[in-house]
Amino acid sequence: MALRVDGVSVTYGPQVAVDDVTLEVSSGEILALLGPSGCGKSTLLRAIAGLEPVRHGVISYDATDLAAIPLHRRGFGLMFQDGMLFPQQNVGANVGYGLRVAGMNKADQRVRVLELLEVVGLGGFESRQVATLSGGQAQRVALARALAPTPRLMLLDEPLAALDKSLRESLLIDLGSILRTTGTSAIFVTHDQGEAFGIADSVALMNDGRIRQQGAPREVWDNPVDEWVARFVGYTSVLPASLLMPYLSDSELRTSVMQGGDTSQRMALRPNALRPDPAGLINALVQFVTLAPDHALVRVDVRGWGNMTVLVDADSAVAPGEHITLRLDSAGCALIP
Repeated sequence: MALRVDGVSVTYGPQVAVDDVTLEVSSGEILALLGPSGCGKSTLLRAIAGLEPVRHGVISYDATDLAAIPLHRRGFGLMFQDGMLFPQQNVGANVGYGLRVAGMNKADQRVRVLELLEVVGLGGFESRQVATLSGGQAQRVALARALAPTPRLMLLDEPLAALDKSLRESLLIDLGSILRTTGTSAIFVTHDQGEAFGIADSVALMNDGRIRQQGAPREVWDNPVDEWVARFVGYTSVLPASLLMPYLSDSELRTSVMQGGDTSQRMALRPNALRPDPAGLINALVQFVTLAPDHALVRVDVRGWGNMTVLVDADSAVAPGEHITLRLDSAGCALIP
């Protein structure tokens, strides 16, 4: 075990920002803390770092209570959305900042700085001025600086949020590879489910200051604990399970519905749960089509169900006003309470 957060609350006057949160991060594990803006995830990260006072609960690392240990002695690396580089220093000086503070000699500093710039894909950049860097390059420098003192835990607060989509996707892959190659435990705060599921070993979903669900990405994706979690991770519709039963072909899922014996059981559907099929039994009216490079999202109206979202191939010939038939694919469905 590495980090443990046990019953932690953080308040600002009467406002509860973090409410009785418990979670663990094992050695070498990457935990994504996922939730909407304002849910308390950055506040929790700052409390773990030692930047926010804890009202209740205990934050410990390897069974040592961190309450009396200041930020600079916790051995944690910090990386924020804007990188927070020192503009008056060059890249090498930025990366070596923590090493200078720790008292490392200049020769060893230089070796470590050059090593880390190679790791983050910026070999030869040590003399570059910060003002000449692109957004992605600046974030790589910030990552190298955070990794330089060999932190026992990395705390990353929306580190990719300011980057454009293609750069964000590329840097996410590199960031996950670097953390795993160096064996660094990490908490990765994000509001983006694609980032969370793309980098994490474990995902903790947070809302209104509380952890709603924590588990492996596939477990959270396939078995959301409630409607809020389901919708946040990409399920677009929630309907009574009894309404969908006649269209379910998966015997295991049908058995789960019947064994539940609870008329309030509901089923969440992802866009890939409904598939166009000439032999399908579900009649739908196409309302509008949203195109993407490799697929299209089709909004349809199904009588008795309401508006539904259907994922189709980009070259599928469907148009607003058209009547189509659909089948229900249980691979895109999940039972929720």
